[in-house]
Amino acid sequence: KISIQKQIITKQLSEAHQKQEEFNLITENMNEGFLVIDKNTNILTYNSAALKLLGVESTELKPVLSVCREKNFRDAVDLVLSGEKSVNMMERFGRTYRIIANPVFENDSVIGAVIIIIDVTEIEKGDEMRREFTANVSHELKTPLTTIKSYTETLLDGAVSDPETARSFLGIIDSEADRMNRL
Repeated sequence: KISIQKQIITKQLSEAHQKQEEFNLITENMNEGFLVIDKNTNILTYNSAALKLLGVESTELKPVLSVCREKNFRDAVDLVLSGEKSVNMMERFGRTYRIIANPVFENDSVIGAVIIIIDVTEIEKGDEMRREFTANVSHELKTPLTTIKSYTETLLDGAVSDPETARSFLGIIDSEADRMNRL
């Protein structure tokens, strides 16, 4: 019986070790930071990307709030440990991060959390460039449109009776339309 028990335990340990290696392989090849914390905020497991994104060199396990003291990060940890999912943004070291935290439950009580840290700096920069581009295009289009609209209204209202002035107005409208076409 002891020999059979030993074989079963050896097999279970081997399977557990293999699962742990698979888990480590997956998490270490993520670009996103991955942290698992307990209900007391102690780091239980992490990947190297989490250390890099948080700017931590030591692999010493300690409370996550001593690793990162940013307000939005603390808020995310507090919220997730109260049992609610949290999605928050955080600025650190000139970079922008999205913090996604999910509570881990056991028998309806929170026993910890899984925290994913994603560097969204380039996405945010792209969004900012898109907003600036849209604002610039909008401004550049409004200027000739305003000119066209005002000259057209003047002509339609009959405020210009001189054919030479009317021709000048039509020339301005034409040049502004060409400007819009170039834009």
